[in-house]
Order: sequence, then structure tokens, then C-alpha cells
Amino acid sequence: MRFIQPLVPVLMLAALYGAWEAARRAVPTWNPWWFAALAVVMFGPIKTLREEAQMEYPASFSNYFRLAEFTKENTPPDAQVATSKPALWYLFAERRAQRFPAEADPKAFIDKLKADGITHVVVDQLGFGSVGRYFIPAYQAYPERFTLVAQLPGPDTYVFKLD
Repeated sequence: MRFIQPLVPVLMLAALYGAWEAARRAVPTWNPWWFAALAVVMFGPIKTLREEAQMEYPASFSNYFRLAEFTKENTPPDAQVATSKPALWYLFAERRAQRFPAEADPKAFIDKLKADGITHVVVDQLGFGSVGRYFIPAYQAYPERFTLVAQLPGPDTYVFKLD
């Protein structure tokens, strides 16, 4: 879906143009009521979209966003975070973020975090394998390098400070 999203305006324009041409050929005289009917049909799903937009986030994303807001309020503006979804993190925390380094070796992982200027690490339950593949082995090998800053239960989501 995210790869089609930039094409939506072009597809909408093409659909409108196609509908216009079909209506022009089907009805020899132009009638503004045809355009009004098309507008009613297109704006029908807006109520459904509004209801979906007001739905609660799943618990894993809710915790993720709450910790992002916590980080915004409790870290310096120059803090940098390693997380599985850096763009989402930036939207809520307004802190620079990047993905976990793809280093399976725990020491190399921590060295890469330090080299990239990472100050905090987010451990989430969003369903991406990078946390378990890269962070957990580093945490198990060097627990003294990470200080727990914040935690939310159900599902467990953590923010660690890299020492």
C-alpha cells in the first residue's frame, strides 16, 4: 500500500477524467447534476474514514507512541534514538532516530550505536525482528551498558539509555 500511495492523486485524476469521458459520451448534453451525483458518490465513504481515524491504536503502538512522548519531555533535544520505526518515532518524540544497526555481534552492535551517536534505544513489540536479532544479544552480553529509563507493560515496551 505504501508504494501506491504517491500514485493516488494521479489515479484519482485518471478516474475522474475517465468518468468525465464516459459521461460525455453517454449523455450528449452536459448537465451539472451529473457532476453533483459523482461528488455525492465520492464523498460517501468519508464517514467511514473518519470513524477509522478515531479508532484506538493497538496496544503495542499505543505504548510506542506514549514512550515517544515521554522521551520528548524527558531527554535533551539532541538525543538520538535507535528504534525499529524511526519515522514514526520522530513524529511523536521530535528526536532524531534511526534503525538498529545490522550487527549480530554484540560488541560490534554497541560500537556502531556509539559511532552513530545513539544515546537511547527503544525496545518495542511492534513485530519487527531487529529488536530480537540485534539488541537482545547485545543486552544479554553487556547489560551494564544499558540503563532502563522508562517501561510500559502490556505489551512491554522499554527505553534504555546507552552508557
